Amino acid sequence: MTTDTSAARALRWKAKNYTEGLPDDIGPFRELLENYSNIPPEKRDKGWAIHAYPCIGRWSFTNIKGLDHPSFQAIVKRLKQPESQDAFLDVACCVGQVLRKLAFDGVDPARLFGTDLSPEFLDLGFELFNDREKFGPDSFVAADLLDPSDEGSKKLDGKVTLISAGNFFHLFDWDNQVLAATRMIKFLKPGVTDAIVLGGQIGSSKPGNFTTVTGGTRFLHNPETFQELWDEAGRTTGTKWNVSSRWISTATIDIPSFPDESRYLVYIARQIDPAVSA
Repeated sequence: MTTDTSAARALRWKAKNYTEGLPDDIGPFRELLENYSNIPPEKRDKGWAIHAYPCIGRWSFTNIKGLDHPSFQAIVKRLKQPESQDAFLDVACCVGQVLRKLAFDGVDPARLFGTDLSPEFLDLGFELFNDREKFGPDSFVAADLLDPSDEGSKKLDGKVTLISAGNFFHLFDWDNQVLAATRMIKFLKPGVTDAIVLGGQIGSSKPGNFTTVTGGTRFLHNPETFQELWDEAGRTTGTKWNVSSRWISTATIDIPSFPDESRYLVYIARQIDPAVSA
């Protein structure tokens, strides 16, 4: 009889979710590193040591091609408009690669914010991109969106109008997802009526709870349940949201313990102006 130790589980997790060597298709990310920060992409293992997320081990964080999607480009256009009051927040920003790409493409860094639970990821981002002087002291904030008393989260209250939350909601159960969505809404500037929250996450054609390899509970959505989530967050905050979401049929989910029905779901949650929807 073998003992399933935490070390053994970690080795199995790494075998499934850690790819040696750089992938071949990271041209945009390589260009960002070489032309924005002038250093090569050699520090992935520091990120894995901070947290063994599949997005780190599988190099998924280097995939910034999604920023070319029309939905994201519409956000970029809003950020670049003369006299724009828009500002952008990347939730669970990891090393801040999306924000650096936006800055590289001409968005004013003063309009860009990032938050992550791990301050080590934020520090690694500054090391990786060599740009601490380009951002303000509260541009990158370590925060726990599930802790109502978290001081880091409070630094972002009322600061933004546009939010990206990718590979985030599927980390939690339903109640904590509602708590996180409610917290995001508090980040919006007072009086804003056209906010957008967008991203992607692992969902399921059979939505509901599942148990992770470590015994935790997570909730995976389909388009209908994700709308219900934002309906509940809206009732809590006095806001209204319309969610458009769709499956990415070419994305395969091969992560230990995730259900066979798991698929990748991309979404845009648009705030509905009460004056228009009344």
